[in-house]
Amino acid sequence: MTRWTRGLLGAWTGLVLVFLYLPLAVLIAYSFNRSRLNILWEGFTLEWYAAVWRDAALVRSLENSLIVALMTTLASVALGTAGAWLLHRHRFRGARLLQTLLLAPMVVPEVILGISLLLLFVALRFELGFATVVISHVTFCVPFVMVAVQARLADLDPALEEAALDLGATPARAFARVVVPQLAPALVAGALMAFTLSLDELIVTWFTASASSRTLPLEIFGRVRKGLDPTLNAISTVFVVASIALVAVSELARRSRPGRRGAVVVLLAALLTASGCTRSNAPQELNLFAWSEYVPQRVLDAFTDETGIKVNYESYASNEEMLAKLVSGATQYDLVQPSDYAAEALIAEGRLQPLDWSKIPNFENIAPEYRNRPFDPEQKYTVPWMAGTVGIVINSERVPEDVDSYAEVFQDKHKGRIVVVDDPREMVSWALATQGIPINDINPTTLAKVKPVLARWLPLVKVFDSDSPKTALLNGDVDLGIVWSGEAALLYNEHPKFRYVLPEEGAHEFVDTLAIPANARNPDAAHAFLNYVLRPEVSREISLDFPYTNPNLAARKLLTPEELANPASYPPGNPKLDGFRDIGEQAVAVDRLVTDLKAAGS
Repeated sequence: MTRWTRGLLGAWTGLVLVFLYLPLAVLIAYSFNRSRLNILWEGFTLEWYAAVWRDAALVRSLENSLIVALMTTLASVALGTAGAWLLHRHRFRGARLLQTLLLAPMVVPEVILGISLLLLFVALRFELGFATVVISHVTFCVPFVMVAVQARLADLDPALEEAALDLGATPARAFARVVVPQLAPALVAGALMAFTLSLDELIVTWFTASASSRTLPLEIFGRVRKGLDPTLNAISTVFVVASIALVAVSELARRSRPGRRGAVVVLLAALLTASGCTRSNAPQELNLFAWSEYVPQRVLDAFTDETGIKVNYESYASNEEMLAKLVSGATQYDLVQPSDYAAEALIAEGRLQPLDWSKIPNFENIAPEYRNRPFDPEQKYTVPWMAGTVGIVINSERVPEDVDSYAEVFQDKHKGRIVVVDDPREMVSWALATQGIPINDINPTTLAKVKPVLARWLPLVKVFDSDSPKTALLNGDVDLGIVWSGEAALLYNEHPKFRYVLPEEGAHEFVDTLAIPANARNPDAAHAFLNYVLRPEVSREISLDFPYTNPNLAARKLLTPEELANPASYPPGNPKLDGFRDIGEQAVAVDRLVTDLKAAGS
């Protein structure tokens, strides 16, 4: 090889390594950045690593991940080793087919695996929790253990086992004293591989976990949807380092000589034992299924400190997602947070239980206009959480002209500058409003009328985001949009250049609620939580983080004049507002219409 060839090969190798590891290097670097913004370097700090351990939800999800990974590893090693031994020692018809079937989960797409497992658990009436997560992880970890063990078995000298048998050892003793020690490197390598895979798994876990078994990847994914947080950089760095360490130990085990195996096994045992020693038991638990990033963690922590009831917070991004998971019956929640029309659907199907108002005396703080709404006319099932509107936000420095209607938002000159909430029902309601059709008048005829309107609008949109539409506006990626009022209020607090306008055609007003499912396991804890969050000082804390319209009059008295003057939180005048009602099976048609149009325009 010439010097020129070696140089070229070295440069190519360097480029490949940069391509593979530069993103991780950037992540690790910004985990030490003092700035909360990932785009600005303001100096070195370890603050975010300390913040991780003060974040109860992150720590709890890390505990869950370690427990799941430990149980998955033990089960996968046992099943994978047994399968590999069976195929190695016995020749029978169909052995190749059996091996192919056992290894197939390695190549099955995770989303398909997750859906199929969820359907199975629902059919068998298995409640989602730690057991279902472990079972699902074992499904795809066993093949990796099998591969490692089979490779080792192929190199074993069968004469050693035969000699042990000839000297009087029973088959079981020969296996334990002769074969297993020879397999130790493969067992350790397979165990570490299973542990790492389980620790990092996200998609399959999303389908099979409950609020109480929420793992760290799920927690991180839920937070990323609301924007990047420096603490996520720190915990992600810890994950990266841990994963690399486990892979390195796995490789060391695979190559180790007999004299080093003991040390590797001890190291593995220490890792696995440490992972299982952090779990703490709470006397009571409350499983809360709520909108993502809509319940301040400090409110949950304060409730736990006062009552001793641990709150497991699982999030969703749309009412439809919540309804699908709740109706499946795969898991039980003690509290859910449906919007008005979703609550109406749940009440109609008998999936909510009547509230015991004697346990919620703080309900008296709720303003009269938020009681006995059409979705719960007798006020039997729901407690208002926050109310709000969906309106237009304009960055007035980039869009100096007035934009007061949906039609003025969706103009060709604004193509690639618009963000909207990723909610089919909302989009259809905007198009209905421009046609002078009531937003709840949804049927095949009205959907046919709005279809060409949406077909023209949707290609103009740059970002569809229900979790954090304000982020694209703050970053300057877009200049205007249609967003939740709470998001608009946060933008207004950041800079008054962001104006909030309720469309002249009329706007959607929503009321998000809390309700107890009919099959709730801990309704007493749920009632205690409802009464707790209706305290004025607690409700004010919620308003600080999520400045929607607070229906709690006693809490509003604690807000500052500036907070009450925020035009997105408390719109002035008498705007034309209307609420959503349950539209039954037409919801499927709405979703299909918007999904097809978005796909056609992409």
